[in-house]
Amino acid sequence: MTGRRSRSALSNRIAHLAAPPRLVPLPLVCSAMLGTTGVIGAVFLIMGMVFVWLSVGDATFPLWGKLLVFVFPVVGVMFFAAATVRGLKHVLLLRYGEVADAEMVSGRRTGTYVNDQPVVKYTYEFRVPGGQRYAA
Repeated sequence: MTGRRSRSALSNRIAHLAAPPRLVPLPLVCSAMLGTTGVIGAVFLIMGMVFVWLSVGDATFPLWGKLLVFVFPVVGVMFFAAATVRGLKHVLLLRYGEVADAEMVSGRRTGTYVNDQPVVKYTYEFRVPGGQRYAA
């Protein structure tokens, strides 16, 4: 599908989108900020903290075991932080982003198939109201 779409051809939700900055509902913010990586990070953090709590209180637990147990919350914090930073970009796009016209410049197969369908990489050129063009 190439070419431009007029504002009237856009869905009703996009045509009536509030001007930025717009209110982004809290459940959508949480979903964008966490994602799968954030949920995995939270699980590692919570379970790791339980293991740390259990191991630190046990005097018979070996030192190397305690150090190994401390790895889980650290990995969890790293996953959670990475998901939060990436999600913040998505939330800012939802809050301050504007609708722009785009035109498909090219499309090529990636050599990968999903459900026996080829995966295609498309390149679009966006024109913003100031007249600048961006490729994505």
